[in-house]
Amino acid sequence: MSMKSTLAEIVSAKNKDTHTLSQTNLVSEAIEKMSNRNIGALVILGDDGGVSGIFSERDLLNRVAAKGLDPASTALADVMTPDPICVDTSMTVEDAMHEVTDKRIRHLPLVSEGKMQGLISSRDLTAWAVTAQKSEIEGLRTKLASGAAKNKALIALIAGLAILVLIGVLSN
Repeated sequence: MSMKSTLAEIVSAKNKDTHTLSQTNLVSEAIEKMSNRNIGALVILGDDGGVSGIFSERDLLNRVAAKGLDPASTALADVMTPDPICVDTSMTVEDAMHEVTDKRIRHLPLVSEGKMQGLISSRDLTAWAVTAQKSEIEGLRTKLASGAAKNKALIALIAGLAILVLIGVLSN
């Protein structure tokens, strides 16, 4: 686990379904699904089955509630974020973190060979990065402890040799 890990590894570790709806579904259906699953975004699929948009809590707030639209009669196609940035599962965690930061987005649909593979959130990336850093820190601590033990053994050996030299010098 590292920042050079691929997004495919995160998807595999998450082991969660990617929740989707069609452009023709209503906002009320999206709200129900997001609420029941405790998720912040849905991938919206087009007629061809490809990613056509994302519907997030931010879309609900800014494009539905703020405009006084009725969720029971508003299609997702009318209020989703269209044509979201999609990335390949081979992208590294580090590059994905730059992508969400630079583009100021929270969710990245993942594709491989044109097929939807999952959805990664900025939270997923942050959790992976924290775990990777903890692992790296632990590895460094282990190396330091190993080096310190070797140094103690070397110091003991040098001290022992110095004592032998002193005994030899004093006995002559």
